[in-house]
Amino acid sequence: MISTILKRAAVVGAAGLLFAAQAASAGTISFLDIANGAGFQDSTNTPRVGGEADWNTRVGAGVGVLDLSTGISVVGSATLSSGGSALAYFDNGAGLGVCSVVNGSGQCNPANDDNVGAIGGSANAGDGTYENLILTFSSTVNLESVKFRAEGHGLFTGTVKINGVDTGITGGTLNAALSGSVFSFQYLPVVSNQGATNEFYIDSVDISAVPVPAAGVLLLTALGGLGLARRRKRAA
Repeated sequence: MISTILKRAAVVGAAGLLFAAQAASAGTISFLDIANGAGFQDSTNTPRVGGEADWNTRVGAGVGVLDLSTGISVVGSATLSSGGSALAYFDNGAGLGVCSVVNGSGQCNPANDDNVGAIGGSANAGDGTYENLILTFSSTVNLESVKFRAEGHGLFTGTVKINGVDTGITGGTLNAALSGSVFSFQYLPVVSNQGATNEFYIDSVDISAVPVPAAGVLLLTALGGLGLARRRKRAA
């Protein structure tokens, strides 16, 4: 009887540890909060103060924003279809966008070219050139949802190419259910008479950590121990 209780307790305890590891590993990274001036911690465990500026100025080149609840950090970067240089950019009231030129204080120049859109801003919306915002996480994550804002900082409705797939967004939020460590969010060029309907910012991302293998090993070890105990009992 006692042996049975101990066996069940071992299984429940191991399963509980596995569940706890999964349940505790979820969080939200708000680029909007940082852009609006909120404090945050970077991936070197240094406290920083938010505000409008490019990523290199606000966080540091190659340095990530740390999510304290998961211990996962993310680095924002950007590319242009022309091959030119670009920077991820925190825009007050909107979130994270892209800027190809910044001034000495890290402000976007021109100031209105700060979302993910056509290279050169809305005036070039129909010329087929585009910007790409890239989020690189420190480990593999489940991207549970992404909140988008539009050019005017309201909720975004339009189409974004995510990791090469055209993805429709309605009402500002995509329940993504994507897994990986690198995610690209590309502007889709539109014809000139449609305007810049696909220009966007990323407000925030909800992430969860992929379960740590050690937790699974712990459960398997517990189950293996029970199997060994059964074999010993039979041999006796």
